[in-house]
Amino acid sequence: MKKINEETLTILSSATIKGNTIILNSGQLERSLYVSVNKVLEAMGGKWDRKEKGHVFSENPEELLESVLLTGEYDKLADYGYFPTPGDLVDKMIVLANLSPDMMVLEPSAGRGAIVNKITPIVVDEHLDLMYRKRACAGFTVFRQETEQAKVGE
Repeated sequence: MKKINEETLTILSSATIKGNTIILNSGQLERSLYVSVNKVLEAMGGKWDRKEKGHVFSENPEELLESVLLTGEYDKLADYGYFPTPGDLVDKMIVLANLSPDMMVLEPSAGRGAIVNKITPIVVDEHLDLMYRKRACAGFTVFRQETEQAKVGE
């Protein structure tokens, strides 16, 4: 875990989230401070988008930002082999797979559910072979749909 300096935390705490974008509300930052803020946002999975005037994420970054602000620390998600699938890529995969309700689908990782959340409305639940079920049985918190959180034993 990497510690975040107070000045960077202050900038991040004043940021707003619009959809999947974190927008900094601190005006023009001096270069060294911007580099520090950008390093944290990129480690969280954000990518600067000039058009959006903010760091764009593959999913809503609210929980990630909250965690960073509460702990004052961050890790690069890729350091753990976590690479979230962008929503537009999931859409392309679904089109190319030509999914139908009777098809069997294996989602081997399920991460935060970017793929499973979009295939669940298409494929009948009993035809999904998901690692999140196995992860839940092992006691890990897993995410399914945007609002449902399940943990075995809760």
